[in-house]
Amino acid sequence: MYRKLYETWRREKFESEEIQPLDPEFFRELSEYIRKMREELRMLDENTLKCRLLKMELDKAQELASSLLETRLNKIVWNTFTGKSIPQNHLTKMETQVYRKLLEAYDNYESLKRRIMEGKNGLEAALKDYSEFEKVLVRFKTQIPPIVGVDMKTYGPFEPEDVATLPRENAEALIRKGAAVKIETPT
Repeated sequence: MYRKLYETWRREKFESEEIQPLDPEFFRELSEYIRKMREELRMLDENTLKCRLLKMELDKAQELASSLLETRLNKIVWNTFTGKSIPQNHLTKMETQVYRKLLEAYDNYESLKRRIMEGKNGLEAALKDYSEFEKVLVRFKTQIPPIVGVDMKTYGPFEPEDVATLPRENAEALIRKGAAVKIETPT
């Protein structure tokens, strides 16, 4: 796994300014690899060569993983704010959610900017528009096909145990039908 991590990091960091395609299971496999190294380290005598080598491998793997994640996030942010689209098959599920949230934030900012340039009370109007589509965090209990939210954005599809933020009206409808449960978040 270390070689796969290194090659993925190298490609992402040096081969292209575009975000590189990534195996959808890559981060799950990486997390498992790091978890196993941590477990093995707990079992070893820390004075052994094997322990020191494994510790070095773990440290380097975490360093590469952190750099890879940061590089990919920077590319997602850059593409969002320069208006370049990212092929969805180049992103993991979680990265797709981050990308969508960034697009939403960028759209809200552009709406605020447009209102100000039109001489309208931009902040109050933008906040009013934003509160119309207040989001609720939910966990799905059943499989749900893609839905179009009251904000006219597509959400899903969802599998049982998936977590997502949806416009309040859509979330409440799914909760009433027993397809999802609200996740309370500290305010």
